[in-house]
Order: sequence, then C-alpha cells, then structure tokens
Amino acid sequence: MLDAAVKAQSQADGMIPVKAFTAGAPLRPVGCLRRGFGASTVTGVRSCDLGVLSGGALALCPPWLLIRDRRVGKDRLIFVHEPWETKRLSILLLLYSSDVAMGKQVGNAPEAARPARGPWWRSKKFIIAAAVAAALIIIALAVGLGVGLTRGKGGQDDQGEEPRPPGSGVNRTTLYKPKAGTPWQIILSKPVKLADDGAVTPRTEVYDLDMFDNDADSFVRLYNAGIKVICYFSAGTYEEWRSDKDRFDQADMGKPLDDWPGERWLNVSSPSVRDIMKERIKLAASKGCLAIDPDNVDGYQNDNGIGLTSEQAVDFVKFLSDEAAAYNMSTGLKNAADIIHDVIDVVAFSVNEQCVENSECESYSPFIEAGKPVFNIEYPKDAGSTRGVSATMSTDICSRRGKSKGANKFSTVIKKKNLDGWVEYCDKKVFTTDIFS
Repeated sequence: MLDAAVKAQSQADGMIPVKAFTAGAPLRPVGCLRRGFGASTVTGVRSCDLGVLSGGALALCPPWLLIRDRRVGKDRLIFVHEPWETKRLSILLLLYSSDVAMGKQVGNAPEAARPARGPWWRSKKFIIAAAVAAALIIIALAVGLGVGLTRGKGGQDDQGEEPRPPGSGVNRTTLYKPKAGTPWQIILSKPVKLADDGAVTPRTEVYDLDMFDNDADSFVRLYNAGIKVICYFSAGTYEEWRSDKDRFDQADMGKPLDDWPGERWLNVSSPSVRDIMKERIKLAASKGCLAIDPDNVDGYQNDNGIGLTSEQAVDFVKFLSDEAAAYNMSTGLKNAADIIHDVIDVVAFSVNEQCVENSECESYSPFIEAGKPVFNIEYPKDAGSTRGVSATMSTDICSRRGKSKGANKFSTVIKKKNLDGWVEYCDKKVFTTDIFS
C-alpha cells in the first residue's frame, strides 16, 4: 500500500495511484501517474519534470523513484542511475495506463482508485483520455531512454538502430536482425556466470542461452555489455524437468525422443500446446530476450508417434514467429532444412546442428543468400580439450570444402554435445565461458 499521506496528496493533486508488480523481480515500483497532457511524474517523495535529451527524446529528470522492497516490506527512495530501471518503470506505467483506458486490470496490479462522480475532471471520459495521453508520454520516455541513455553500450542491428532494451516491451519499427557471419556462443547446460558489468568470455556478439535456466538480471547485464541474447526453449517437445511441465496434456504427447530421456514429441497443432508456447514466448519477452530459438520443430522428420507432417511444422514456425513478433522479438529456425523455403521470410536466422557431419550445409545457403546468419554447431568427438580439436577435424569442419561445402559465411562453433561453456572457433581460438555448476 502507498503511504496514506502520499496517497491522499496524490489524489488531491489529480493523480492516479499506481501499484505495479515486476514478475520475478525482488523490487516493485510504486508511484503515481499524473492526470495531464503536459507532464508525467513519479511522485511520493519529490516530483520530476520532463527533460529533453538530444534529438528531442523525453526523459525524467531527476530520476528519483519510490520503491517498495518486498524482502523487507518497506518503501525506500532510490536514485535511478541505470537507464534500464527507469525504462522498466516506464513500461509498467504504460501497460497499467493503457489497460485502465480499456477498463482492464493489470495482472497482479489493482485497479486504479475510482473517484465518486463529481466534477468533470473526475469523469470516466477524462480519466480514459488522461490515461491514453500519459501512455503516449511514457512511450516517448521509454524510447528516448532506450536511444539516448544506452547509446554506445553495444552493437547496432543492420538498420543502424539498437534493438529494444531488455524487458521494456517498447515498440520498435524493426526487429533484431543479425547479419550473416555474426559470431556467437551457445550454452544450454547450466546458467552462465557473469561479472557485475556483464563481462563474459568470449565477448562475442550473440549468446544463445536457455530461457528457463538464466534469470532476467543476466540478460540485462549482457545487453548492457553490448551482447545480444537469443533465448532457447523446446517448442516441439515435452520436457519433464521444466517448471510448466504440468500444463501439458497427455493426449498431446507422442513417442520419447531417442537419446534424450524425459522428452517426448508434441502435437504442435494442439491449441493447448500453442497456448503454452505463447506463455513461454511471453516469458522470453519479459526477461529481455531479443530473439527466440525454438527447438524441435522438426518432429515430422522423426519417429514421433503422432503423425506429424512438414505442413504442420511450417504452420507452427509461422505461429511462433508471429507470436514473438508481437513482443518485438525475432525467431530462428532450428534445423528442419526441408522447410526453409516455406518459412525463410518469417525467420531471422538458422540454428543448425551438424550440417558438416551430415554433408548438408548447402541446404542452409538460402539464409546466407538472404543476408541472414546460419548459426552452425558441430560436435566432434575430440571437442573439449584446451588445445582444441585435431587439425584434421578443424579442417574438415572449417575448410568450406568436402563435407563442409556450402558453409561459406556460416557462424560455426565447435562444441561438446552437452553444450557447456567450452567452445572453439574456426580461427582455432578456444574459450571456456564460466557457468554455474
């Protein structure tokens, strides 16, 4: 609850009390959104005026916020020196304001206080208009902070514009679109261990990480260090260890996967399965992923036990892509070479396993021709040594001849099959990213 005196003063000043929760975070912002067209304030201790950054971007100045720490149950005043924190508050207020305008309630957040009927400024129409106006102000604020305050902290996409800040949900005119040849690292075995400033080895442009295992704070720190995060989850299989495992219906499950205990193929056309995937994509967005890597969409190529077809796979990939795009995230195609031509227009990259070993790299060349990366993983038996794989194996994988014909401009990594922190690149450099045990 807001302090009674603050709440009373807020109502007297014509403000809408706001209490918004941040899922998974230990802190929740509380404050007030002014009813007005010319100002936006977060108040309770001191008010803030709208400042102007270069290019006309709006920003709160000074950025004082009243925060309730759920760990101790007390309010405390903080000075927000990290753009991410201010942007998170902005989007929470934006979501709250827009839903108030639609007459909805925001997740765990209570409805705004509804004054008794009285003067015109208390009318429902005025509140709706004010909420919409405030939402527009906050959009400008969030975009301004994203462009103005984080500029220079990382690389830019191929449109010359930084992708949206993690978890902000700010609409952008373009999705994250990595270029062909973009260097990367993939770790799925354990959560990645980062320095406070997001420093990680190797410092490469993209990290593909397990969406469930890594927390939002890790994604934020990577983003602020200039690293793009692709979030991995299995879209086409049931995994018995996932936190949402009890939501799956037995009727939607097929045969177990060979060599992967605890996994079963899923009916990707099932409305129930798709609803679960919607929630996973929503979770990826809330954690700050710039793209998703949905695995196991190629069940039709396997003995799945439920009659999956390539047509179902195409429709499923398009569904995943559309859902991710609603949160301004791009989508990759995992393996599934024979549906590339059907989905290449709706995916931003390929994640391929073992095209060299299977002599099928040429099948993925349409991505390179379209300027999109092929993130290629090879799993040779001698991977894992501090010296790297043998010279012969390195040549086989990286020469772009013989079995690796057609892999020109592929973003190839040599990995152990458990996808831990060890990685070797085609320049023969070997790194081990620090992960939790």
